[in-house]
Amino acid sequence: MKKKFKVLPFAVLSTGILSVYAYGEANEAYSKEGEVAVQMMGINDFHGQLEGTGSVYEYGERLKSRGGSAPLLAGYLDKTEKEFKDAKAEDAVSTRVQAGDMVGASPAASGILQDEPTIKALNEMKFEVGTLGNHEFDEGLAEYNRILKGEDPEKGKFNKAVESYPREASKMEIVVANVVDKETKKTPFDWKPYTIKTYTDAENESAKIGYIGVVTSEIPNLILKKHWEQYDILDPATVINKYAKELRQKGVNAIVVLAHEAATSPSDNATEVGDAIKRIIDKLDTDSSVDVIFAGHNHVIANGTYKGIRVVEGAAQGKAISNVIGIYDTKTNDFKEITAQIVKVLDNNTVTPNQKLVELAKDANDRIKDILLEELAKSEKTIERVPAESLNLKANIESPVGNIITDGQLWAARNAGYPQASFAITNQGGIRADLEVKDGVVTWGAAQKVQPFGNVMQVINIKGKDLIAALNSQYNSEEKYLLQMSGIIYTYKEAPTGTVDAKGNSINWVVDRAWIVKENGERELIQDDKEYTGIINDFLYGGGDDFPELTKSTLIGALDPDTELFVNYLKHLGTVKEPELGRKIYYKDYKEPEVSPEVDKNNDSKDNTQNKYIQDNNISNNNNDKNMNDNVVNNTNNVDNSSSKKLPNTGVENSKSSSLLLGSIALLLVSLRIRKYK
Repeated sequence: MKKKFKVLPFAVLSTGILSVYAYGEANEAYSKEGEVAVQMMGINDFHGQLEGTGSVYEYGERLKSRGGSAPLLAGYLDKTEKEFKDAKAEDAVSTRVQAGDMVGASPAASGILQDEPTIKALNEMKFEVGTLGNHEFDEGLAEYNRILKGEDPEKGKFNKAVESYPREASKMEIVVANVVDKETKKTPFDWKPYTIKTYTDAENESAKIGYIGVVTSEIPNLILKKHWEQYDILDPATVINKYAKELRQKGVNAIVVLAHEAATSPSDNATEVGDAIKRIIDKLDTDSSVDVIFAGHNHVIANGTYKGIRVVEGAAQGKAISNVIGIYDTKTNDFKEITAQIVKVLDNNTVTPNQKLVELAKDANDRIKDILLEELAKSEKTIERVPAESLNLKANIESPVGNIITDGQLWAARNAGYPQASFAITNQGGIRADLEVKDGVVTWGAAQKVQPFGNVMQVINIKGKDLIAALNSQYNSEEKYLLQMSGIIYTYKEAPTGTVDAKGNSINWVVDRAWIVKENGERELIQDDKEYTGIINDFLYGGGDDFPELTKSTLIGALDPDTELFVNYLKHLGTVKEPELGRKIYYKDYKEPEVSPEVDKNNDSKDNTQNKYIQDNNISNNNNDKNMNDNVVNNTNNVDNSSSKKLPNTGVENSKSSSLLLGSIALLLVSLRIRKYK
């Protein structure tokens, strides 16, 4: 006979790890007959993050400590499980699951080795059940199945480091219900739409849980056609309803969905959720018996309950764990209670990293070191991250390397099935080094130092007003975070007295006008209500570096990680030249472009240039465009130019302008002499 127990609220220990169950009055762990406490720890969007930490955001707030990486994640998983089992004693069972994108868009140590080190890392971390994400399709599901099985690749298909890698088969079961082979009408390979797992506690009481897997229905928009065209991608809600019914018929009423679909929640333990998961839940049968959804895809922290279903998501790259506790009733074969908390995986010296995984990452890096010496391109000199002379000018800091990076991202998008892409934006903080040139050569390793994070590149649609607001956010009171861009130029000016940012603090600058620069060099003023397609990294897509306006964008696709795009663009260039600056211009230094004869001069919504951003143009006071800058700041219509804090000239003087000015003066003098004569 088991003793009764008390379920108490989550409590945070000094280590930052969660103690799910507290002790009774006599420090005795209580148990209850007919119940099993099941801990399900989930991750999503790991993306081969064998090493390296990154910024962690929780509901829009950037945490002080960095987080993520396989060794640290493993340490947190083990400690969280131990505290749960210590508290629950004989009732406790624990499992680990994943919601897709474990591989793909990975840093070099994993990506160059076809993510086979990541399979070994997931085995070490004891993940038992998982589903597909869109990035498992990156090189085709057959290749993903190969690395899951630990099979040798076709000779000569990959680099020698891959051929010699000591691979091992995955110990994880894959479930995916909404991917069906068009010919066989079955789930690909030996995967299943769902699985049933039985967990037995120390007193021989068992819990049967059904796991259904689904991947985002956006696959056709995210993946090369050749990698998905042989499959039907079915509606997630429809297949969940189908297989939940089948599970109930088998007496399994505790149902968990592993969904690579986006979720949001306004706060922790919220009573509502948003994004794709909300739409899926709205379409579920009322008697579906779905208890928990582990979400993914949009790389955010989420924890909420909607229509009785607990929804969780744990950021990305091993930065958080979705720690869900279900109290399973052996009489009803269902959960009677679900609680959840998001455990942040922070590098704050409270948890010891898993040393086996530290060695795994080191071994992977040793195996690819020769590849890092590969020559990508030629260049005459090292290209700077930020010119030293401009470091004190926050308003117009441009990064020569940043211009190359974003030019490459825009080029990649247009060549990957998004010809409508009009801009690319990256955060200055993601540009980590100068593009180093030795003996006239740019190497793979040099490129990787510039873009080391392997951030997933997101293709988005965004309203013009939100795009302008994001540009304005560079100029908030802190002026701490800057953007680099391709396909966009803009002018900025002094903010009128009393202008404040979103936090009510005074600011110095505002965006004056902004243009999209088309491939043919033609320029078009950005319009508030028009939608534009662009490329940003997943860090910015989540509002990173205090750019919340970018979270208002709509995700329409994904590209390779930023490191890979940069490498491929340098190869494409062959010879890398330092780009001209002039994408951020003080409004008094802006000069109107020369208009090509074939351009319709009556179209005043467009400016045109000869295949460059802004160089030799005439000064304009830019007071006629009121469409642009009412998004982040207030009272920006009138500027007192008499007290303007003019920055050093960022344009190029035009001898034609000087000639025109001298000619005007000469005409004026002639006119005065004629008047005097008359």
